[in-house]
Amino acid sequence: MCLMFHMFLDVATSVFRRSYIRELISRNLGKMYSEMIFVNGFVHCDPHPGNVLVRKCPKSFKTEIVLLDHGLYQVLNQDFRMDYCRLWQSLIKGDMKGIERYSRRLGAGDLYPLFACVLTARSWASVSTGIGQTPVTRAEFGFLQRDAASSQ
Repeated sequence: MCLMFHMFLDVATSVFRRSYIRELISRNLGKMYSEMIFVNGFVHCDPHPGNVLVRKCPKSFKTEIVLLDHGLYQVLNQDFRMDYCRLWQSLIKGDMKGIERYSRRLGAGDLYPLFACVLTARSWASVSTGIGQTPVTRAEFGFLQRDAASSQ
């Protein structure tokens, strides 16, 4: 099966707008992956920069994001996909009962706090407050970066 996910972007190529373009590409790449996972139930299992192509569409000349290497996918069943969606809604809102309930349903068991932290790459304090209400602080970023580096 050949799958191609892509999205057109309306961007100017001015040198002065490079940071804006990077942010726009990043935001839209997140939307593409979110739609694949939460709406369609597809998980691209090899998401790295080498599998993302940003180019001018040959027909429309609009900037286009194309995901490459569709050889390794996981297809989520409907129940798992819905539990995963509800877990992310709970994580964003800081709904602790929902975080526990949906993490357990996804197989995390008693390790649901660790599962939530790994999934979000956020501290438990941020998860319990709600990642949608808590911006990443420099201290949190540094803590996560040090812990990830020391576990290798």
